[in-house]
Amino acid sequence: MVLIWLFAMSLFQEKFQIWPTYACVGIAYCIPIFITRMAEFGFIQGYPGWVIPFVSILSLLLVSHLVITALSGRRDDLRKERRNLRVWFVAVMVGVTAMAAISEAIPSLQAGLPRQTIKALTIWPGIVFASYWLPSIEPGKITFAGTVKTNHPSNLAQAKNAELLRKLENHMQSEQPYLEAGLSIDMLASQLTIPAHRLRYLINQSLGYENFSSYVNSHRIKSIKQALSDPSQAHLPILTIALDNGFTSLPSFNRAFRKFENVTPSAYRKENLYPVR
Repeated sequence: MVLIWLFAMSLFQEKFQIWPTYACVGIAYCIPIFITRMAEFGFIQGYPGWVIPFVSILSLLLVSHLVITALSGRRDDLRKERRNLRVWFVAVMVGVTAMAAISEAIPSLQAGLPRQTIKALTIWPGIVFASYWLPSIEPGKITFAGTVKTNHPSNLAQAKNAELLRKLENHMQSEQPYLEAGLSIDMLASQLTIPAHRLRYLINQSLGYENFSSYVNSHRIKSIKQALSDPSQAHLPILTIALDNGFTSLPSFNRAFRKFENVTPSAYRKENLYPVR
């Protein structure tokens, strides 16, 4: 369960890293299971009554976190294959969890078969899904190291993409839609009068962004950097500048700024507004 959890987050989280918190969750999950196995093989006498409920609750929490992680980033994801995979992944995880719960809750399903055999059978939908999906992975479907271009568009397609790219960049500079909090790819596509899937492909393949928020935030951060370096705006709080440029909270802004600049906004302002001579 822990490995599935980590694997899913590595697929769906940008720049995934195994933090100490994840390791603690894995240890907390595995120790009770280890205790039950020790008891089953006769190395220890019994185990506390809280062990099984603890593992069940933690399993439910991990599955819930998987579902939230997979679905929360779907609208923002620019990769079509990965965006579709999020739905299938959630469907399989929810299905396996539901079947496991049913097998535990209905005694009649266990007639003539050991409890562990019934529980083992409930994971087969997930095994079938993985057996079908994993061998089909190609660099163009799932990539952990930036955008991989697997096709070679024609000269006409390249010309159309270049024209659309200029239209997009001109719109971002002149109309500044990124100043609007909650700007979505559907809203931007509507402003440009092009299909949303075409805009996703353009931003991903031509500009190299994995998700829409990173693209929008790159424009926001560029505008904010100019404001933080402007002496006439030195009296403005950083939060005010962030809100004026489309961010909805200080924590989300700080995370985005550090991601792009590797420094805090206050440190950037101090360095560029009052440079050391």
